[in-house]
Amino acid sequence: MFEIISFIIGIIILLISGFMAFNNRHRIKGCISLIMTGTLFASFVMILPVFFNGVKCISDGLYAVLQSLIYALKTLGGGQDYEFLADIQLSGFLKSAYLIINYLCYIICPIVTSGLIISFIGDAFDRIRYTLSIKEKCYVFSALNEKSLSLAKTIDKDGKIIFLNAKDCDEGLKTGARKEGALLLHGSVFGLKLFKNKKYHIYLIEKDEDNNVDLAQGLITKIQEKKDVKTIIYAFCNSGANVDFLESLINKNSNVEVRCIDETALLCSHLVFEHPLYILPSGFKEISVALIGLGNYGIRMLKTVYWAGQIEGLNLKIRAYDKNADKIKGQFLAECPLLKNDDTIEFINADVLSQTFDVAFFNKNNSSDATHVFVCMGDDGLNFTITEKFYRIFRQKRDFDKEKLPQFFTRVRSSKKTHSLFENSAFLENRNIHLFGTLESIYSKNTIFNSHLENLAFAVHLAYWGALTEDKNSEIFKMANHDFKTKEYDRRNSMAAAIHLNAKLFASGVLKDAFPNIEEIEEYKRLIQDEKLLLKLSKNEHLRWNAFMATEGYNSTTIDDIKKYANETKNHKDLISKGHPCIIPWDDLDDLENEYNLIAKEKGYKLAEFKKYDIMIVREIPAIFEVATQLDKEK
Repeated sequence: MFEIISFIIGIIILLISGFMAFNNRHRIKGCISLIMTGTLFASFVMILPVFFNGVKCISDGLYAVLQSLIYALKTLGGGQDYEFLADIQLSGFLKSAYLIINYLCYIICPIVTSGLIISFIGDAFDRIRYTLSIKEKCYVFSALNEKSLSLAKTIDKDGKIIFLNAKDCDEGLKTGARKEGALLLHGSVFGLKLFKNKKYHIYLIEKDEDNNVDLAQGLITKIQEKKDVKTIIYAFCNSGANVDFLESLINKNSNVEVRCIDETALLCSHLVFEHPLYILPSGFKEISVALIGLGNYGIRMLKTVYWAGQIEGLNLKIRAYDKNADKIKGQFLAECPLLKNDDTIEFINADVLSQTFDVAFFNKNNSSDATHVFVCMGDDGLNFTITEKFYRIFRQKRDFDKEKLPQFFTRVRSSKKTHSLFENSAFLENRNIHLFGTLESIYSKNTIFNSHLENLAFAVHLAYWGALTEDKNSEIFKMANHDFKTKEYDRRNSMAAAIHLNAKLFASGVLKDAFPNIEEIEEYKRLIQDEKLLLKLSKNEHLRWNAFMATEGYNSTTIDDIKKYANETKNHKDLISKGHPCIIPWDDLDDLENEYNLIAKEKGYKLAEFKKYDIMIVREIPAIFEVATQLDKEK
């Protein structure tokens, strides 16, 4: 009877320890410790009947317990005597089951003991797992922080996730990474051994953006020497000079691709794509944008709405409020010199926390006519307080009519702190409030990679290359694909053009909502045969492109400028100096084209067709949507 009771208790101990170990599976040391402790005690309990056989007094019983404990401890090092088990007073099925369970304990104990020892030697356990991993793809993050963990959670689990510099990270972050099945290594990205049979996606996502650029520079040099290692490097940093610098390091036919991820710009692009500026309150005929707060996100949103709001038939006015507006204006115009004489944007000195701010904001010469309000201050609570206050004021001023209210876009960094707001979608919808900018929404695959918008942008890029109908195995398609992945200038241009496609459908009169349906696309296909409409929308596309290039810091170059740099660029544009001659009114393009082509013929350069791409994008909108839809299905 004692043998059966010990047998049952041993199994219960194993089940409990196994369940607890499963719950702690994301903590390697904790999981191994629980398994080891469980098997140790199970072995102790189940071996007791052997030593208690023939016990006649208390001292013999204590000796039997001590012997059982010593024997169980020996199992941790693999010091078992299997013949010893034959003395158990059981027979038949019960004895077979007893022996099997004990043998399993004896096998498991030394294994988990070794695992526990290894787990205490730094990151040795994870380094062994990395070396032995059979997965082809490796998603490597240069640091374990909230940003990298948020992004890792959304990445397809078709490869091994690896976090570097994880030694001194917060335990909560480590636990979260373990839940994603990630490996936590202590070394830096330069110390990671790269295997030739794997494909690496390396995300440089340190807190300091300058450090991301430095890491990318060093990695490009290192990896290009290993010609049999395929690698894509994603450097999280502002675009512009960083892009030019990193792209200049890539050799022709290199095994390395590099991409600068400007997450702020991507988030703003997604926002105006999902909430188009042409969706206006009832009775309003022009776009009036109010921006409150001109930090990093405020300035990027200012640039985005400037080019996204260039819509045929709708005037655009942007008013930007900040207590340091004059200083910020100077910095902004130094970065975007072509906008110095543009009266679309007005910078207004105003302290949001002052008692006079409401009066200044709702002055008839300021934003009382606002159709879109973006609140981008530095504090989540303050942002929502301002939004709620403005909602109440606008509601009263616009006769309590919800259809007349502006759309409110409120920057919220932490979804955890504002969990109740996110859960109460009806509350937000009734107030036309859209929360944006959480860590989870910025650092996610859907914002940064493989989104519908990116597929639409790639389809636009194929249109630029004349490859919309090309087979994926054709050379021109492969070249266009490589160009889109590796050249930031082309990708950002295509993204902006893609965002504006719906605005052209709206201007044509076929689009009634934010996004088109099949019937509206078919109707546009018919309408665009009209040359007048084609010309009108092509002019609008050129206006949009001019605005985009201006916010990117480009200048318009003259024919004399082209003569100087064309010997080096062999082209009409100069991306290094950010010069492009086509940033001029539509009607001036023909004369420019004639003058440039005289130079091109003399030098043997490719002749230019400066209106060609504006017209082509407008005409190919149905085909672009068709290709993007197909790409969505494939992914």
